[in-house]
Amino acid sequence: MPARQFNNWRADNDVPALFECFETVLPRFNEWMATTGLTVTQLHRFVPLGDLFIGDSVKSYFLNPEPESFGDVYQCVADVETLVSRMRLMGKDIAIEGRLEPYFHWFRQRSDTQGYFCIDQINSQYTNTFVYGGWIGATVDISRARLLGRHHVLKLGGIKLPQHASFDARNLDFCDLDGLEIGEGWSGSRRKPINFSSCRQLLVKDARACFFDFYKCVTDDLVAKDSELYDWNFTQCFATTMRFENCTLSEITFDCTRVSPIFERCQPQQIDYRPDSAGRQHIADAGAYRAIRALFQSVGKSADAGRFFYLERCAYRKALSEPHLQYRSEFPGLRVPTELDPPNAPRLGGKPVRTPFLTRWRTRMAFYLRVWLNPRYARSTLIFKLRWAASLIDWIIWGYGERPARIFSAGLMVVLCYAAVFFSISDQISFPAGESNGPVDCLYFSMVTFSTLGYGDTLPKTSLARLLCGSEALLSAFTMGLVVAGFANRNRY
Repeated sequence: MPARQFNNWRADNDVPALFECFETVLPRFNEWMATTGLTVTQLHRFVPLGDLFIGDSVKSYFLNPEPESFGDVYQCVADVETLVSRMRLMGKDIAIEGRLEPYFHWFRQRSDTQGYFCIDQINSQYTNTFVYGGWIGATVDISRARLLGRHHVLKLGGIKLPQHASFDARNLDFCDLDGLEIGEGWSGSRRKPINFSSCRQLLVKDARACFFDFYKCVTDDLVAKDSELYDWNFTQCFATTMRFENCTLSEITFDCTRVSPIFERCQPQQIDYRPDSAGRQHIADAGAYRAIRALFQSVGKSADAGRFFYLERCAYRKALSEPHLQYRSEFPGLRVPTELDPPNAPRLGGKPVRTPFLTRWRTRMAFYLRVWLNPRYARSTLIFKLRWAASLIDWIIWGYGERPARIFSAGLMVVLCYAAVFFSISDQISFPAGESNGPVDCLYFSMVTFSTLGYGDTLPKTSLARLLCGSEALLSAFTMGLVVAGFANRNRY
């Protein structure tokens, strides 16, 4: 079915049932629809449909200027000026018909529950986005995904796409693409946004696939074999593992998507992994960085391997700073309060409650007191904190060997600190006759000591001064060793 025909069919036959679910589950959804200035029928004809819900700013909407490709559908964008300029270069004009605010952003501004809403009254289940509440069916080729636990979305998966079939220009939001196979010779030239869809066990085999944008999709167990993947973006998706075998990977981005990627005999061109800044899954992030680092290392791309090694060590350092959350097996029986363990969005749990700051502070203090007064927990916590401190120093001094230039900054700080100390005990240092014991002379003495030049014109007179000079010389030797190791370390891949 051509894209134009598919979009028109879906707007008339599938999306109305989807909107009935929205009206039932999403709070104040009818009120939001009234603010758009559009009829319900017009809202059904937005492609991609997920744009009505995505974003934190007002969007402009208009009739799509390519009805021969997309059908008689609407489109909305935040940066309309850029789109207008691009379409004018193609000889097409866009007539802006109005502006609308994405639903989730609109609801957050008017909600006293931080944007969360209930999807299951019996079990008191809340979320702040679209989630799939289960799948009916034994295998993905016949299963049906249930959006928000109640609506069965359109089933498009469980088949192998014929050769040269295309996703281009289709409304694939809120669909069940489980078990879909993209096979030999398949390709596409347009961007393919897929929002809020179930995409479990996708198989890409012997294909050239490009320009896929997955947003808040379920992408468990994606497998790509013997294919070329270009410009694939996974944003805030829900996944466990993804496997890539004998693939060429260019501009693959995992943005706020926690996943354990597996790479076998792949040729990476550009891969990026951006963890959720608000998330607390540092060990999982470190595992993803390690897998990507090993991939670049296997093909001899030392610069990229070093970059991901640095990010891996940073993630482990963050994990060490929160041992009660990241290493729960080391603290059996310890219950962590929700103030220290906020759930990762999208949340699916109890109703969120705004806790006063003083209450949160008291809860934290009581938890830490309970930990440090229990010998079993205190010992494990102390070990993790010491490991965290060692990792922090390693990061500050030379960035785990990947930032050797920091060593020069560390050396300069040592020289300046010792110069200040020498100035404070300048009466215990013998300066040349006729020379003052001012800051410049103390800085000179610190530089000579650090570099172990030993001119002999300025000497320590007391035991304290000699010990200080000896300690600065030892730090100098340590720093010089780090310089050599740091630059040699960069070539280890």
